Amino acid sequence: MSAFSLFIINKGDCDMKIIDLETERKKKEKLMVTIPIIELMYGEKGEIEFKVVEKKVVPQSMFKN
Repeated sequence: MSAFSLFIINKGDCDMKIIDLETERKKKEKLMVTIPIIELMYGEKGEIEFKVVEKKVVPQSMFKN
């Protein structure tokens, strides 16, 4: 158990759960997504075009509250 643990006590059932916050954080960081870095967005022939300069791999947890 790390220094970042959370104890949850359910008063109704008298159950106690220990959640290791560091382990949970690492699980979330494993979920990675690739996002495009767009330099320019323009319209051409009635369609929207994007100029992508690079792609970044970031944790999916950045997009969730």
